[in-house]
Amino acid sequence: MSTSWKDEPRIVEAFRSGKGLGWDARHPDLFAGTDKFFRPGTVANLVSAWLPALDGVVDKLTRGAKVADIGCG
Repeated sequence: MSTSWKDEPRIVEAFRSGKGLGWDARHPDLFAGTDKFFRPGTVANLVSAWLPALDGVVDKLTRGAKVADIGCG
């Protein structure tokens, strides 16, 4: 991944210091690349497979349920 090279100095320092490297400290290209990688799978599966796999969720959404996109990580 090209962003690993762009972040190399920060990654090296994170290993040396033991403090780690948060997502907020990564090069912005990481997020564009992550979006390009995951978007096709999400678009292809969210409505057709993932939501129906959650018991009762499609019915609740159809009736107008409110949701919060909290995210992860």
